[in-house]
Amino acid sequence: MKKVILLALGAFAACAVFAFDTESIVPASRVNSYTKTDYAVISKFGEYFRTPTVKHIHSYKNGKEVEVASYT
Repeated sequence: MKKVILLALGAFAACAVFAFDTESIVPASRVNSYTKTDYAVISKFGEYFRTPTVKHIHSYKNGKEVEVASYT
């Protein structure tokens, strides 16, 4: 029983590691925000389409990151 619980906790921790946008970009100048969009490429009827999957909005104040919002 202990092994099953430890295995479940380990799987949860492994999945939680990839839940956040860990990319830290330090802007060279003063910016208020930037947006990073991840896309998925799908094929329909022989043609390829790019659709946005996740949109990350990073907000800065006084040169420090104050907010990160992710939209799916």
